[in-house]
Amino acid sequence: MKVNLARAAKRDLARIVKFYTGNPDPNVLPRSVKDYALAISMGTVFYLSDDTGVVAATAAFPLVGKTDNLLYFEYGGTFIAPLYRGFGLQYIFVAARICNSVLFSMNCVPDRIYSFIKPTNIKSISTLTKMGFRLTASAPDAYLEP
Repeated sequence: MKVNLARAAKRDLARIVKFYTGNPDPNVLPRSVKDYALAISMGTVFYLSDDTGVVAATAAFPLVGKTDNLLYFEYGGTFIAPLYRGFGLQYIFVAARICNSVLFSMNCVPDRIYSFIKPTNIKSISTLTKMGFRLTASAPDAYLEP
């Protein structure tokens, strides 16, 4: 079986949207096609595919604060098909999003990278805290305004 990890391109929009709509998950915030298209246009959607199609995906969704017009990213939308869980893919996805954001988005600095996780999603919280994220009670206003 061949497995491929890639950054989504414009031509991948339909298959990314199909993947998410076909795999609803209470821990993954539903997004609009417009949200996915914007993230793909910025190069911040990554996915894993095999012979059957997309089997895992993640994104960094760009947000612009109304008060300061600075670009922020909300890291989310990570869903990994059950067959592919347990191989450390979430670590790879987090690293890909951070590297991409810092390298290619000049207005992005590390203190503006947030991931919103439900308090009941213990696995994701554990993964991100092991990678250096800190838990906070609330996000900066720039995240909440959009």
